[in-house]
Parts: sequence; structure tokens; C-alpha cells
Amino acid sequence: MLFLDFLLLIMIVVCVAYCWMLNRRIQDLQNSRIEFARMIKELNASIVKAENNVNEMSELSKVTSNEIKSVVEEATEISSELATMSEIARELSIKLSTQSHSISKSSYEAETSQNTYENSMHSKPKEKFTEEDLAPVPDEAFESKYTNQLKNFIQSIVSKKTDEQSANLNQMNYYETLRKINAKK
Repeated sequence: MLFLDFLLLIMIVVCVAYCWMLNRRIQDLQNSRIEFARMIKELNASIVKAENNVNEMSELSKVTSNEIKSVVEEATEISSELATMSEIARELSIKLSTQSHSISKSSYEAETSQNTYENSMHSKPKEKFTEEDLAPVPDEAFESKYTNQLKNFIQSIVSKKTDEQSANLNQMNYYETLRKINAKK
């Protein structure tokens, strides 16, 4: 029986050693579980921060895209207005050149007619011309005044500098001016 007691004692010692090793492994598992929980909390916090950053970036991109759209729309409107103004300026330039050509032609005709009058004055000494006869025709004076007004108008359009506050043209004044120009024609 002594042998059985000794065998029982060895088995108890082996059982205690196995339980002691099992206890250490369970403690290691609990320690790693606590560390895993801490890592999961950190990962969760990082995910929440990333989601917030993504939401802020999407809102910022929406605001920026809206601002860009409005700037592009304004630029398109201003571009179309500039194109119309350029077309009007081109038409006015053509009309001015034709009017200046006709004025120069009429002034040439006036000079030749004046020379003719002078020659006729020398040939007919009894006949005297009054200043009304030699005065320019009122239509020519009106045309030269109108031409000067158009030149000033075009120069004011070309040389006008706009700042940020007056960048948007007042369309009513613009169309009113165009209507006045067409009415004078």
C-alpha cells in the first residue's frame, strides 16, 4: 500500500503542477483580453475621429463646390456681357468709321463747293454771300456732335475699371444706354 500511497502522492503533485500552469495561462489570457479591450477602444476612437473628419471634408467639399459653381456662373454671365459689349463696340466702330468717312467726304465736298463759291465770287463781284450761306449745314454739325458722343461713350466703356463692389453691371442702365443710342440713330 505504500506503493499506492506513493503513486497517489505523485499524481497529486502532477495535478497541482498542471493546475498551477493552467492558472498562469488563464491569467495571461485575462491580461491579453484587457489589452485587447484597450486596443479595441483606441481603434473605435480612431474610427470615430476618421468618420468626423470624412463628414467635415464632405461638407467642406459641398460648400467649396457651391462657391466654385457660383463663381463660374458669374464668370459666364460676365463673359457673355463682355461678348455683347464687344459686339456692340464693334458695330459702333463700324458705324463710326462709316460716319467719319461720310463726314470727311462731306467736308471734302464742302471744301470743293466753298472753292466753287469763291471762284464764283471772283467771277461775279456784285454778288455777295452772307454768313448764313457759308455756315455749315446743321445736319453735319449734329452728326459730328453725335460722332463725338459715340466716341466718348466707347472710350468710357473701354477704359472703365471695375472693382469688386461694382463688378456686377447694372443691366437696366446698360440696356437704357443702348436704347438711348438706338433712339439717337
